[in-house]
Amino acid sequence: MAESQSAPAQTPESPEQLRRFLDSSPILAWSKDEDGRYVYLNEACRGVYQSGVQDCLGRTDAEIWPPETAAHFQKNDREVLEQQRAINTVAELSSAGGVTFYLVCKFPFQDARGRRFIGGVGVNITEQKLLEGVLRRSEERFRTLSDLAMEGVVVHDGARILDASAAASR
Repeated sequence: MAESQSAPAQTPESPEQLRRFLDSSPILAWSKDEDGRYVYLNEACRGVYQSGVQDCLGRTDAEIWPPETAAHFQKNDREVLEQQRAINTVAELSSAGGVTFYLVCKFPFQDARGRRFIGGVGVNITEQKLLEGVLRRSEERFRTLSDLAMEGVVVHDGARILDASAAASR
């Protein structure tokens, strides 16, 4: 095997490389200790955590977020620690700029000394959620129009009937 393929990553640079990797990502990344205090937040969190990333370190959700949001985050954290498994959820954050939705994965992990932590990553899915709403409203309009039509409306794929209006079933 070539030396470059078998050589391990240089240890002194590895933590710095990981920090740069996480700070360059548009994905939110954070970790909390077992008591729910933030011990790490990447740069992407800067735009989300209104207090500022450095101000959030060592603080809990109850000290940072509105009560309802904090309670939701803390409930998920308890579930991760109690069940010792990852969970996926959608977080809805309100700000002066509007509502932002994140697909969040929280997971348990331990450090070399056995201390328990909660890790989390969040991907902004606001655009997808907005498009889901547009699609839902379009489907509702279609359903209303087809149900009010005097003639029957049938939607098929050539072999099967997929949908039919009330007039078509008479």
